[in-house]
Amino acid sequence: MGAILGDAIHNMRSALDLMAVSLVDEAKGNTNGVYFPFAESGDELDPMIKRRNFHRAPEEAVDLLRTLAPYKGGNVALRAIHDLDIEDKHKTLIPHLAMTTTPELSMVGSIADGTVELVMAPGAAPTVEFLFPEGTGLHGQPIIPTLHELVKLVSGILDTFEAIIA
Repeated sequence: MGAILGDAIHNMRSALDLMAVSLVDEAKGNTNGVYFPFAESGDELDPMIKRRNFHRAPEEAVDLLRTLAPYKGGNVALRAIHDLDIEDKHKTLIPHLAMTTTPELSMVGSIADGTVELVMAPGAAPTVEFLFPEGTGLHGQPIIPTLHELVKLVSGILDTFEAIIA
């Protein structure tokens, strides 16, 4: 599960980097060293835009990037993609088991002769939910629904920047 989670996060982060390169390429700029910038704070965003060479993108794209607030204390979900990607590079993301629900079980057989069989009620199934681990910006949130929301977020960002190129 951790490897799958890491791959999903990395693919979203890579999509943002590829988009940044496409924006710079469309502007006929040098695409070497271009990345989607993430900063530690709002004050550090402009220097990071320069450091990640995103300033080579059209001015409209740079202005739009600023509104996304890709820094700590800004857009929490967007920043979490970056932080989780970095964390996954250094250690495996290990989801937390959040909840298990055990359906009603019935005992069939005789304890005396040791032939006990547990039977689950018809239509019942155990459930397990995994949450993002501690130390992440998404700590305690369920992984699957949250990944769906993160994909929507990244997809929306890509669509918005695509409009600049179009």
